[in-house]
Amino acid sequence: MSQLSDAEKATICHRMVTELWDGGDLDVVDEFVAEDYVEYINHPPEKVRGREHLSEMIRVMHDPAPTWTRIVEDITVSGDIVLIGYSEIDTAVEEQMLTSGYMIFRFEGERLAEGSDLNDPSAPIQWVIDAHLEAVDCP
Repeated sequence: MSQLSDAEKATICHRMVTELWDGGDLDVVDEFVAEDYVEYINHPPEKVRGREHLSEMIRVMHDPAPTWTRIVEDITVSGDIVLIGYSEIDTAVEEQMLTSGYMIFRFEGERLAEGSDLNDPSAPIQWVIDAHLEAVDCP
C-alpha cells in the first residue's frame, strides 16, 4: 500500500467537506472511507460506525438543510491527522454566516479511519488533543 502525500490527504478531506457534507455525494464515502470508519457526533451523542451508517447520517442531515454550505478556510496536515477550519453559511439567506469551526480526520493508510467536528464534545478527547498539538507543532 502506498503512502498518501500531505497534499493528497488535504484534497481528500477537502472533498469530504465540500462533496460529502455539503453536496451529499455518497460516492465520496466509498472512495475514501475505511469500512470500520468512526464519526463522533454530538446530536445525539454517539459514534457512527462504518460506511453505511455514515452515508445514512449524511442523507438525514443533508435533506433538511440543502442550502447550508461549509467553506473551507484552512487545512493543516500533520502525519495521519488533517485539521480543517471552516465557516458555514446559508445560501438561501444571502450567504448569512451561521457558524465556524474545525473538523478533524485521521487516516489509516490511504483511508479515513475517524472524523469529528471539533465543536463536538463526544469526540474521543485524547486523539483530538494529540492531533491538535501535532498540527500546531507543540512539543
